[in-house]
Amino acid sequence: MTPLRLLAAAALLAGVAAPASALSITGSCGSVSGPTELDGAFSCTQFDSALGTLNSMSLEIQGSITGSITLQNNSASPQNMSGTTQVSFFAGALAGFSLASPLFTASYGTGVQSVPAGATLVFGPLNASGTTGVMLNNSNLAPYQTAGGGLFGVSRSTLSGFGISGGGGFAGGSIATSASMTAAVSYDYAVVKPPIPEPGTWALAALGLVGLGWRLRRRS
Repeated sequence: MTPLRLLAAAALLAGVAAPASALSITGSCGSVSGPTELDGAFSCTQFDSALGTLNSMSLEIQGSITGSITLQNNSASPQNMSGTTQVSFFAGALAGFSLASPLFTASYGTGVQSVPAGATLVFGPLNASGTTGVMLNNSNLAPYQTAGGGLFGVSRSTLSGFGISGGGGFAGGSIATSASMTAAVSYDYAVVKPPIPEPGTWALAALGLVGLGWRLRRRS
């Protein structure tokens, strides 16, 4: 083998790639809060396909409610009453994801209370929360990645309700409720490390350089 061919063989051997390295990145889709009902859309960051090969992604949505419950006894005698507030959290359909509808429901209540005749009682602040997470790891990953990154939307909304138990038919009440929603995406991907020369490769390259130097000396 000539010195030049030795160098070429060394260069080819030097291109042995190391195993792929698994990495994960997380990005926020934003958050929203305010009196119920909430609506609108999250704006989530797409995976930058220039970083590597996307293996899977997950979406997590958290929600919480806080507020007060007012119980009113309109009778002429004390009444046992209870009030409950619940808020259901929804997200729009996404390609490849199997989303429950609603995602989850958060609720709080006063418990059973003895309300005096003609009285109005306010209970709070009360709060509750919920969360859900879904993963995608099949061919439907395409909508969530692009060269250079980008954005995709996730619609959001809430639906609140209020119920009163007891009161002997003389119960009244109301609620004041605020809600918040937060979403985040996580991407698991693989990156192929740069080629790592093996010790034998370096030896072969050195041998080629020695042979090349010897040949050049003979020509001179």
